[in-house]
Amino acid sequence: MVAIAPTAKPSNVVPSSPNATWLNKVTNKIGAVVERDPAVTQPLTELVSKLTQANNLKPLTGLRVVKNEAFNAFADPYGCLTYSSGFLNTASSPDEVAFVTAHEIAHDKNNHAMQAGVLNIISGISIGLGLSVGFGLVLGTYLGRKGHGKGEGLTHYEQWVKPILEMNKVKKGLLLLVPLGLVGPLFAEGNKRDMELKADSEALLLLRQANLPTHGYGEFFKHAQLAEDKLFRNPLNWLLLTLFRDHGTPLQRMQRLKVQEATMQNGTPPTPQQVAISPSQWGNLKKALTPEKT
Repeated sequence: MVAIAPTAKPSNVVPSSPNATWLNKVTNKIGAVVERDPAVTQPLTELVSKLTQANNLKPLTGLRVVKNEAFNAFADPYGCLTYSSGFLNTASSPDEVAFVTAHEIAHDKNNHAMQAGVLNIISGISIGLGLSVGFGLVLGTYLGRKGHGKGEGLTHYEQWVKPILEMNKVKKGLLLLVPLGLVGPLFAEGNKRDMELKADSEALLLLRQANLPTHGYGEFFKHAQLAEDKLFRNPLNWLLLTLFRDHGTPLQRMQRLKVQEATMQNGTPPTPQQVAISPSQWGNLKKALTPEKT
Protein backbone atom coordinates (compact mmCIF):
# COMPACT_ATOMS: atom_id res chain seq x y z
CA MET A 1 0.00 0.00 0.00
CA VAL A 2 1.34 3.40 -0.86
CA ALA A 3 2.14 5.63 2.05
CA ILE A 4 -0.47 8.32 2.71
CA ALA A 5 1.36 11.52 3.51
CA PRO A 6 0.69 13.06 6.93
CA THR A 7 -1.07 16.09 5.44
CA ALA A 8 -3.70 13.90 3.74
CA LYS A 9 -7.22 13.88 5.17
CA PRO A 10 -7.52 10.46 6.82
CA SER A 11 -11.32 10.68 7.15
CA ASN A 12 -11.67 9.98 3.44
CA VAL A 13 -8.66 7.82 2.57
CA VAL A 14 -7.79 5.21 5.14
CA PRO A 15 -4.41 3.54 4.53
CA SER A 16 -4.70 -0.20 5.04
CA SER A 17 -2.11 -2.67 6.26
CA PRO A 18 0.16 -4.39 3.71
CA ASN A 19 -1.97 -7.55 3.70
CA ALA A 20 -5.39 -5.99 4.23
CA THR A 21 -6.83 -6.62 0.78
CA TRP A 22 -6.84 -9.34 -1.83
CA LEU A 23 -5.23 -6.91 -4.27
CA ASN A 24 -2.31 -6.29 -1.94
CA LYS A 25 -1.73 -10.03 -1.57
CA VAL A 26 -1.75 -10.56 -5.33
CA THR A 27 0.48 -7.54 -5.94
CA ASN A 28 3.00 -8.71 -3.36
CA LYS A 29 2.96 -12.26 -4.73
CA ILE A 30 3.70 -11.26 -8.33
CA GLY A 31 6.31 -8.74 -7.22
CA ALA A 32 4.63 -5.63 -8.62
CA VAL A 33 6.46 -2.43 -7.72
CA VAL A 34 4.39 0.15 -5.83
CA GLU A 35 5.19 3.85 -6.16
CA ARG A 36 5.74 5.37 -2.71
CA ASP A 37 6.97 8.86 -3.58
CA PRO A 38 4.70 11.42 -1.81
CA ALA A 39 5.04 13.65 -4.88
CA VAL A 40 2.92 11.05 -6.67
CA THR A 41 0.62 9.79 -3.92
CA GLN A 42 -0.13 13.06 -2.09
CA PRO A 43 -1.93 14.89 -4.94
CA LEU A 44 -4.00 11.79 -5.71
CA THR A 45 -4.92 11.35 -2.05
CA GLU A 46 -6.06 14.97 -1.84
CA LEU A 47 -8.07 14.58 -5.06
CA VAL A 48 -9.87 11.54 -3.64
CA SER A 49 -10.59 13.50 -0.47
CA LYS A 50 -12.12 16.38 -2.43
CA LEU A 51 -14.47 14.01 -4.22
CA THR A 52 -15.49 11.82 -1.31
CA GLN A 53 -15.96 14.65 1.18
CA ALA A 54 -18.03 16.81 -1.18
CA ASN A 55 -20.29 13.86 -2.00
CA ASN A 56 -20.55 12.47 1.58
CA LEU A 57 -19.18 9.09 0.52
CA LYS A 58 -17.68 6.40 2.72
CA PRO A 59 -13.87 6.40 3.10
CA LEU A 60 -11.82 4.40 0.64
CA THR A 61 -9.65 1.71 2.18
CA GLY A 62 -6.52 2.97 0.44
CA LEU A 63 -4.80 4.29 -2.64
CA ARG A 64 -1.84 2.95 -4.57
CA VAL A 65 0.15 3.58 -7.74
CA VAL A 66 1.60 0.48 -9.38
CA LYS A 67 4.55 0.84 -11.74
CA ASN A 68 3.08 -0.64 -14.89
CA GLU A 69 2.92 0.71 -18.43
CA ALA A 70 -0.71 -0.36 -18.93
CA PHE A 71 -3.21 2.48 -19.41
CA ASN A 72 -5.38 1.56 -16.45
CA ALA A 73 -6.96 2.45 -13.12
CA PHE A 74 -9.45 0.48 -11.05
CA ALA A 75 -11.16 0.09 -7.69
CA ASP A 76 -10.93 -3.37 -6.14
CA PRO A 77 -13.83 -5.09 -4.29
CA TYR A 78 -12.39 -3.88 -0.99
CA GLY A 79 -12.40 -0.18 -1.86
CA CYS A 80 -8.72 0.30 -2.70
CA LEU A 81 -8.15 2.63 -5.66
CA THR A 82 -5.22 1.71 -7.92
CA TYR A 83 -3.62 3.73 -10.70
CA SER A 84 -1.00 2.45 -13.11
CA SER A 85 2.02 4.65 -13.70
CA GLY A 86 1.31 4.15 -17.42
CA PHE A 87 -2.03 5.93 -17.05
CA LEU A 88 -0.57 8.80 -15.01
CA ASN A 89 2.30 9.23 -17.47
CA THR A 90 -0.13 9.32 -20.40
CA ALA A 91 -2.69 11.64 -18.81
CA SER A 92 -2.59 15.11 -20.35
CA SER A 93 -3.95 17.06 -17.40
CA PRO A 94 -5.21 16.85 -13.81
CA ASP A 95 -8.76 17.04 -15.17
CA GLU A 96 -8.26 13.73 -16.98
CA VAL A 97 -7.06 12.12 -13.75
CA ALA A 98 -10.00 13.69 -11.89
CA PHE A 99 -12.52 12.10 -14.26
CA VAL A 100 -10.94 8.66 -13.96
CA THR A 101 -10.77 9.01 -10.18
CA ALA A 102 -14.45 9.99 -10.00
CA HIS A 103 -15.32 7.09 -12.32
CA GLU A 104 -13.58 4.58 -10.04
CA ILE A 105 -15.13 6.11 -6.92
CA ALA A 106 -18.52 5.65 -8.61
CA HIS A 107 -17.66 1.97 -9.16
CA ASP A 108 -16.79 1.63 -5.46
CA LYS A 109 -19.96 3.47 -4.41
CA ASN A 110 -22.10 1.00 -6.38
CA ASN A 111 -20.07 -2.11 -5.40
CA HIS A 112 -19.43 -2.85 -9.09
CA ALA A 113 -16.20 -4.79 -8.54
CA MET A 114 -17.97 -7.42 -6.43
CA GLN A 115 -20.86 -7.62 -8.91
CA ALA A 116 -18.41 -8.06 -11.80
CA GLY A 117 -16.76 -10.93 -9.92
CA VAL A 118 -20.09 -12.74 -9.62
CA LEU A 119 -20.80 -12.15 -13.31
CA ASN A 120 -17.41 -13.61 -14.22
CA ILE A 121 -18.25 -16.76 -12.25
CA ILE A 122 -21.58 -17.10 -14.07
CA SER A 123 -19.83 -16.60 -17.39
CA GLY A 124 -17.20 -19.24 -16.62
CA ILE A 125 -19.76 -21.83 -15.51
CA SER A 126 -21.88 -21.16 -18.59
CA ILE A 127 -18.99 -21.58 -21.03
CA GLY A 128 -17.62 -24.63 -19.25
CA LEU A 129 -20.98 -26.39 -19.12
CA GLY A 130 -21.88 -25.63 -22.72
CA LEU A 131 -18.55 -26.66 -24.19
CA SER A 132 -18.03 -29.76 -22.06
CA VAL A 133 -21.52 -31.15 -22.64
CA GLY A 134 -21.52 -30.34 -26.35
CA PHE A 135 -18.04 -31.69 -27.00
CA GLY A 136 -18.73 -34.81 -24.94
CA LEU A 137 -21.95 -35.62 -26.77
CA VAL A 138 -20.52 -35.10 -30.23
CA LEU A 139 -17.34 -37.04 -29.48
CA GLY A 140 -19.30 -39.83 -27.83
CA THR A 141 -21.62 -40.07 -30.81
CA TYR A 142 -18.77 -40.44 -33.29
CA LEU A 143 -16.82 -42.89 -31.18
CA GLY A 144 -19.90 -44.97 -30.54
CA ARG A 145 -20.97 -45.10 -34.18
CA LYS A 146 -20.81 -48.55 -35.71
CA GLY A 147 -17.85 -48.92 -38.00
CA HIS A 148 -16.20 -45.72 -36.80
CA GLY A 149 -12.71 -45.34 -38.18
CA LYS A 150 -13.35 -47.36 -41.31
CA GLY A 151 -15.48 -44.93 -43.28
CA GLU A 152 -15.49 -47.10 -46.42
CA GLY A 153 -17.92 -45.70 -48.95
CA LEU A 154 -19.32 -43.09 -46.54
CA THR A 155 -20.05 -39.60 -47.79
CA HIS A 156 -19.12 -36.54 -45.72
CA TYR A 157 -22.79 -36.22 -44.79
CA GLU A 158 -22.97 -39.83 -43.57
CA GLN A 159 -19.65 -39.50 -41.75
CA TRP A 160 -20.17 -36.18 -39.95
CA VAL A 161 -23.76 -34.93 -40.11
CA LYS A 162 -25.98 -38.00 -39.98
CA PRO A 163 -24.69 -39.24 -36.58
CA ILE A 164 -25.77 -35.94 -35.00
CA LEU A 165 -29.21 -36.05 -36.61
CA GLU A 166 -29.71 -39.60 -35.41
CA MET A 167 -29.13 -38.70 -31.76
CA ASN A 168 -32.05 -39.46 -29.45
CA LYS A 169 -34.21 -36.63 -28.12
CA VAL A 170 -32.39 -36.43 -24.81
CA LYS A 171 -29.01 -35.94 -26.45
CA LYS A 172 -30.42 -33.42 -28.93
CA GLY A 173 -31.91 -31.53 -26.03
CA LEU A 174 -28.58 -31.50 -24.22
CA LEU A 175 -26.92 -30.12 -27.35
CA LEU A 176 -28.90 -26.94 -26.77
CA LEU A 177 -26.48 -26.27 -23.92
CA VAL A 178 -23.80 -25.48 -26.49
CA PRO A 179 -25.38 -22.22 -27.80
CA LEU A 180 -26.76 -21.56 -24.33
CA GLY A 181 -23.15 -21.63 -23.12
CA LEU A 182 -22.73 -18.25 -24.80
CA VAL A 183 -25.70 -16.74 -22.98
CA GLY A 184 -23.76 -16.45 -19.71
CA PRO A 185 -20.85 -14.48 -21.19
CA LEU A 186 -23.15 -12.23 -23.22
CA PHE A 187 -25.30 -11.58 -20.15
CA ALA A 188 -22.21 -10.86 -18.05
CA GLU A 189 -20.58 -8.53 -20.56
CA GLY A 190 -23.84 -6.67 -21.13
CA ASN A 191 -24.22 -6.02 -17.42
CA LYS A 192 -20.59 -4.92 -17.10
CA ARG A 193 -21.07 -2.46 -19.96
CA ASP A 194 -24.04 -1.03 -18.09
CA MET A 195 -21.85 -0.65 -14.99
CA GLU A 196 -19.27 1.31 -16.99
CA LEU A 197 -21.91 3.64 -18.41
CA LYS A 198 -23.36 4.21 -14.94
CA ALA A 199 -19.89 4.97 -13.53
CA ASP A 200 -19.25 7.39 -16.42
CA SER A 201 -22.50 9.22 -15.75
CA GLU A 202 -22.07 9.34 -11.97
CA ALA A 203 -18.47 10.56 -12.37
CA LEU A 204 -19.71 13.82 -13.88
CA LEU A 205 -22.18 14.25 -11.01
CA LEU A 206 -19.47 13.59 -8.42
CA LEU A 207 -17.14 16.10 -10.08
CA ARG A 208 -19.84 18.73 -10.32
CA GLN A 209 -20.81 18.31 -6.68
CA ALA A 210 -17.13 18.71 -5.71
CA ASN A 211 -16.88 21.86 -7.85
CA LEU A 212 -14.23 20.22 -10.05
CA PRO A 213 -13.93 20.45 -13.85
CA THR A 214 -16.09 17.87 -15.64
CA HIS A 215 -14.51 17.91 -19.11
CA GLY A 216 -11.50 15.63 -18.44
CA TYR A 217 -13.34 12.67 -19.97
CA GLY A 218 -12.55 13.97 -23.46
CA GLU A 219 -8.79 13.56 -23.01
CA PHE A 220 -9.24 10.20 -21.29
CA PHE A 221 -11.36 8.62 -24.01
CA LYS A 222 -9.04 9.87 -26.76
CA HIS A 223 -6.15 8.16 -24.99
CA ALA A 224 -8.29 5.05 -24.40
CA GLN A 225 -9.12 4.91 -28.10
CA LEU A 226 -5.43 5.05 -29.03
CA ALA A 227 -4.69 2.24 -26.56
CA GLU A 228 -7.54 0.17 -27.99
CA ASP A 229 -6.40 0.75 -31.58
CA LYS A 230 -2.95 -0.53 -30.63
CA LEU A 231 -4.49 -3.60 -28.98
CA PHE A 232 -6.65 -4.31 -32.02
CA ARG A 233 -3.62 -4.76 -34.23
CA ASN A 234 -3.60 -8.33 -32.96
CA PRO A 235 -6.44 -10.18 -34.79
CA LEU A 236 -7.14 -12.43 -31.79
CA ASN A 237 -7.54 -9.41 -29.50
CA TRP A 238 -9.87 -7.83 -32.04
CA LEU A 239 -12.03 -10.96 -32.21
CA LEU A 240 -12.26 -11.47 -28.44
CA LEU A 241 -12.92 -7.82 -27.64
CA THR A 242 -15.51 -7.56 -30.40
CA LEU A 243 -17.40 -10.65 -29.18
CA PHE A 244 -17.02 -10.07 -25.44
CA ARG A 245 -16.61 -6.33 -24.96
CA ASP A 246 -17.31 -5.33 -21.36
CA HIS A 247 -16.85 -1.59 -22.07
CA GLY A 248 -18.53 0.54 -24.68
CA THR A 249 -16.23 1.97 -27.33
CA PRO A 250 -14.30 5.01 -26.05
CA LEU A 251 -15.73 7.36 -28.68
CA GLN A 252 -19.31 6.24 -27.99
CA ARG A 253 -18.84 6.80 -24.27
CA MET A 254 -17.29 10.22 -24.88
CA GLN A 255 -20.23 11.29 -27.07
CA ARG A 256 -22.69 10.12 -24.43
CA LEU A 257 -20.97 12.22 -21.76
CA LYS A 258 -20.90 15.27 -24.03
CA VAL A 259 -24.69 15.12 -24.18
CA GLN A 260 -24.93 14.68 -20.40
CA GLU A 261 -22.51 17.54 -19.72
CA ALA A 262 -24.45 19.87 -22.00
CA THR A 263 -27.69 18.94 -20.24
CA MET A 264 -26.14 19.54 -16.82
CA GLN A 265 -24.92 23.00 -17.81
CA ASN A 266 -28.07 24.06 -19.66
CA GLY A 267 -29.48 27.15 -18.00
CA THR A 268 -27.04 26.92 -15.11
CA PRO A 269 -24.57 29.78 -14.72
CA PRO A 270 -20.93 28.66 -14.44
CA THR A 271 -19.63 28.43 -10.89
CA PRO A 272 -16.06 28.92 -9.67
CA GLN A 273 -14.13 25.67 -9.90
CA GLN A 274 -11.32 24.43 -7.70
CA VAL A 275 -8.42 22.72 -9.38
CA ALA A 276 -8.20 18.95 -9.28
CA ILE A 277 -4.42 19.02 -8.76
CA SER A 278 -2.41 22.24 -8.52
CA PRO A 279 0.03 23.06 -11.37
CA SER A 280 3.04 22.67 -9.08
CA GLN A 281 1.82 19.31 -7.74
CA TRP A 282 1.07 18.12 -11.27
CA GLY A 283 4.54 19.05 -12.43
CA ASN A 284 6.15 17.27 -9.48
CA LEU A 285 3.99 14.18 -10.03
CA LYS A 286 4.97 13.97 -13.68
CA LYS A 287 8.63 14.51 -12.84
CA ALA A 288 8.60 11.81 -10.16
CA LEU A 289 7.14 9.28 -12.62
CA THR A 290 9.56 10.08 -15.44
CA PRO A 291 12.43 7.55 -15.53
CA GLU A 292 15.83 9.16 -15.08
CA LYS A 293 18.02 9.07 -18.17
CA THR A 294 21.38 7.43 -17.63
